[in-house]
Amino acid sequence: MTQRLEADSEIAEITFADRFPGQEGYARLEMQGAGEGVTGSTVSHDTLLAARPNMVANNFFNVFEVPVVAGRGFTAADVRPDANAVMVDDTFVRHVGGNVLGRRVRYARSGDDDTTMSPWYEIVGVVPAFSDKFTSVSGSSAQGPLPRMFHPARPGEDRTSTLVIRLTGSPSPQLAPRLRQIAATVDPGLRVEGVQGVVDSWEKSLKLMQLVAVAIIVVTVSVLLLSAAGIYAMMSFTVARRRREIGIRAALGADARRMLTGGNTLLLMPSVVAVMSIVGRLFAAVAPARRGLAVQPVEALRDE
Repeated sequence: MTQRLEADSEIAEITFADRFPGQEGYARLEMQGAGEGVTGSTVSHDTLLAARPNMVANNFFNVFEVPVVAGRGFTAADVRPDANAVMVDDTFVRHVGGNVLGRRVRYARSGDDDTTMSPWYEIVGVVPAFSDKFTSVSGSSAQGPLPRMFHPARPGEDRTSTLVIRLTGSPSPQLAPRLRQIAATVDPGLRVEGVQGVVDSWEKSLKLMQLVAVAIIVVTVSVLLLSAAGIYAMMSFTVARRRREIGIRAALGADARRMLTGGNTLLLMPSVVAVMSIVGRLFAAVAPARRGLAVQPVEALRDE
């Protein structure tokens, strides 16, 4: 399909990746070993690094005009099944510190089962952060501060990919139907969906983030208004109930400050909060503690 698309006069370059930059998920990584000029050993589990992994074609960085600032880019040898090369961005380098070339990294295990450990990957190259590349396109960075790690895409892997096409000029209205037609001609099982420009993609992501922010603001304001309404109702009831007392205090010469403090009221609310917190924690811990005390040694050994 790539060869057919490259033969089209409207298409200058084409590459693909699992996700478009800024739309990746994230994973937790741990590192081992040291590169040139770096000393250290395996990163402890309480300092695991969160990163955005992506699987890309060998020409991915060339199409995006992102240079390799340290080390090397992917080669044909990196797509072999036994290869373990990965590339990272300079945000990754800033998080780790020092020279990362030659250092090994792997995905953190899930749980305590060692069989879920991923293989070690060796960092062979560093590229600039894609947020700097697309700031002028989208007006802001859409992916946040997490670093990135790139894997070379290997032939024969069955997955959903994102095609990235650089055009020779402005896109024609027939581009999307032609892409779908070429895909169907190569393989009826190939489907091209969601064809859109880079600017449109980033603006869509930005609008989604703005919508989430607005929803959070609306919910927060609603909670504040409900809280204010509850406090207003409670205070109104208190004032109406203690109207006679307030009048007597005023007649005896109490000023506004003394009437507002109301005796030990200032100490009452913190005391209630402290008591409820202590009681809540005790009740939360009683049941698990009783289950722990009820464990029989024979049953525990039988489970092992």
